[in-house]
Amino acid sequence: LPSFPARRSSELEVVVEGATAVAVPEVGDMAVLLGLADGELAHALTHPSFAHEKEYRVLLDRIPNEDQLQSWRDGVTIAGLGQTFPAVVWVEDPSEPWVRVILRQGMKRQIRETALELGLNVERLIRIRMADLELGDLGPGAWRKLSDPESESLRLAISRPAEVR
Repeated sequence: LPSFPARRSSELEVVVEGATAVAVPEVGDMAVLLGLADGELAHALTHPSFAHEKEYRVLLDRIPNEDQLQSWRDGVTIAGLGQTFPAVVWVEDPSEPWVRVILRQGMKRQIRETALELGLNVERLIRIRMADLELGDLGPGAWRKLSDPESESLRLAISRPAEVR
């Protein structure tokens, strides 16, 4: 299995065919993390131009209002990053500040920077899905190899045009 840099201690990892960490989360964040030897697959899964969905659970410092949610859904302009694509965003429970965000773009720090632009702060960020690969019930620090069907599903996902996904 690959070894990932110690300075980037992800809490959750899903590893396949080992070598390069793909979409490494910030320290303290939890995420589906892939280690891929296939550079073409890694590029297709992570580059914003391929528009693969990435789904997150996000704990904010407070419950966003409807205007903030609508702005997030429509896309915002972030200094240094540019305009974000529209996203699917909803509050999980109206009494708690957890939101679900589905992106097709995935620029570096996009969720944190979008929240800041909307006057919100991210307290916790958990990537729970990347394309068709879901985190499932892996606990902190856990890892596993992808099953053959999961590997095939990822390869199939990158072979289809984005608008069909």
